[in-house]
Amino acid sequence: MDVATAAGLRLSEFTFHTWDVEVAFDPAAVLASDATGPLLDQAGMLIGFLGKADALEGRAVRLAVRTTAPERSFGLDLGEAVGLGDEPAEPDAVLSAPAEWWLRLTTGRHAPAYTPANVTLTGDALTLDDLRRVFPGFSGGRGFGIGLRVLPPVLPRVLPGGGPSFPQARLRAEPAPVM
Repeated sequence: MDVATAAGLRLSEFTFHTWDVEVAFDPAAVLASDATGPLLDQAGMLIGFLGKADALEGRAVRLAVRTTAPERSFGLDLGEAVGLGDEPAEPDAVLSAPAEWWLRLTTGRHAPAYTPANVTLTGDALTLDDLRRVFPGFSGGRGFGIGLRVLPPVLPRVLPGGGPSFPQARLRAEPAPVM
């Protein structure tokens, strides 16, 4: 793996996990705007792994995707596999959305509560719920599995001698919610 790919994967991990924390405190949280463009540029790298074409039960759909911030247009092919390509001249449906939401959609961070009002899908070939099923997240739609959730308060204190401590934080293992 080259350095640029490794850096892109780390940027992706950092950006999405930062959102995971921020959205717990602010349901309107968005991905870092400085990261959105580079992440959008590499979105095709994992789209075939993240997308589950069988969620449409054999329906083939050619979707035109039009993002804002940054503005991009491309195609999403949902057939026997999921892939990105050029924007189709005659799409079955058109998705218009902020680029950061598109990225969150593809990684399973797309619950209706976290979908901005300016996301639109035109055409009868598919619904937003269909797209949510196509992109269930890394766990395949079974939630994130067992996660550690830090319960408040989590304000650190500094120990004599220097290092931070989180004695107030209680950790417990429980199923994490699907975002």
